[in-house]
Amino acid sequence: MKLDITLVGNYFALGLLHLRRPTIKAGVSAFGSRRWGELLNGIAYGPEPEKLQQAVETAIGKRLDVPYSGGGVCLDDQFGMEVFVDSEEHPYEHVDGKSRMIRLASFMRGFTKNDMLCECKATGIGSLVCRWKDVGTFDERKIRLEYDDLRQVIGSNDPFEVVTGVTYDGHEPDVLRRDDGEGLNPEKPVYRIS
Repeated sequence: MKLDITLVGNYFALGLLHLRRPTIKAGVSAFGSRRWGELLNGIAYGPEPEKLQQAVETAIGKRLDVPYSGGGVCLDDQFGMEVFVDSEEHPYEHVDGKSRMIRLASFMRGFTKNDMLCECKATGIGSLVCRWKDVGTFDERKIRLEYDDLRQVIGSNDPFEVVTGVTYDGHEPDVLRRDDGEGLNPEKPVYRIS
């Protein structure tokens, strides 16, 4: 049996980059402030970060460290999920989930005075499309949403959960496609010092 699961709703992308002040100065000098910000966002959560990494490495002589990169559909009142088994919609009543808290402090351990954590974010409407080519028999209890709680990153006391993946019976999908619809609205990078 073929299984397709699509998650739709508010899409949130986040990337955290470990940068040093000299790297930032070299990047702004090589690309200009606006283009440097675009490159950081693209490396942090874009569809082709490796091409951008190569451009930055060629210009400033070093790769950028990206300790966290994720994007997905927010678990909020706009969240929706569709399940199709062999191309026919299948109703479901219960879906399990697994959460992890993303803590900024864990990415800043060992920082010195010249180290910064660059936070790149973007929002929009989008989806995660997952496909398993052969799951045997279907059992909705084997679906598990994997989501990150980003409340610390956005400065909230309330949970801010973003579904970044789905597993079925413990297996990643054969195909995972992130669709940010008509594009994401990037925010300017924010630099945090320890």
